[in-house]
Amino acid sequence: MGEGFQVFAERASGFAGEVDVLFVVLTLVTIFFSVLIAGLLVTFSIRYRRRPGVEPGAIEHGTALEITWTVIPLIIALGFFAWGAKLYVKSEIPPAQALDIYATG
Repeated sequence: MGEGFQVFAERASGFAGEVDVLFVVLTLVTIFFSVLIAGLLVTFSIRYRRRPGVEPGAIEHGTALEITWTVIPLIIALGFFAWGAKLYVKSEIPPAQALDIYATG
């Protein structure tokens, strides 16, 4: 009771620390991109708002930009998937000194 506030529960396995690191990194990356996107949204909304007497300019198509903002999140997502898949496989393989228990129900 007197231990204070804990973010994570007591580790109950050998790879729990690795799962915690994955969780923290994923959370920090999510917070970073959320703040970045919200900041850019507010900045561009103020900077490029419609003003009386000013006609909006033509919208140009930027294929390279669209490919970039599609590929970068894809790489990030695949990196987190590979990291999580590696931890999942590690959690499903029993350690060498594991005790086999057979039960009949």
